[in-house]
Amino acid sequence: MTLQGRKLKILIVALVTAVVATLLRAQQSRPRLIVLLVVDQFRGDYVDKFRQQWTGGLHRLLTDGAWFRQVDYPYFYNVTCSGHATIATGSLPSTHGMVMNTWWDRQQHAQVPCTREYAE
Repeated sequence: MTLQGRKLKILIVALVTAVVATLLRAQQSRPRLIVLLVVDQFRGDYVDKFRQQWTGGLHRLLTDGAWFRQVDYPYFYNVTCSGHATIATGSLPSTHGMVMNTWWDRQQHAQVPCTREYAE
């Protein structure tokens, strides 16, 4: 093996080692719990309007959390269930299946609200 070949091999091993070490550190620092707060029908300008009145948890969310000011849903009709499912899963209604607030239950032959609990 030539000198250039050895140097290239050492460089590749060093890069792979650095990537693996970075990934291991990233795995160890992942949060154990993620809290997602969605305030349905809360106008975006209310955050700035009322932020001086907020203390405790809401104030902490604004100062230490992630807050997205300009968010769009890339689909036409947004209702509570489809919007929350999109936010929580990161996928569109055509993928997660929640396209409205109700769906047709084939076994019951009836419309079922998306918030209905099923007992197994």
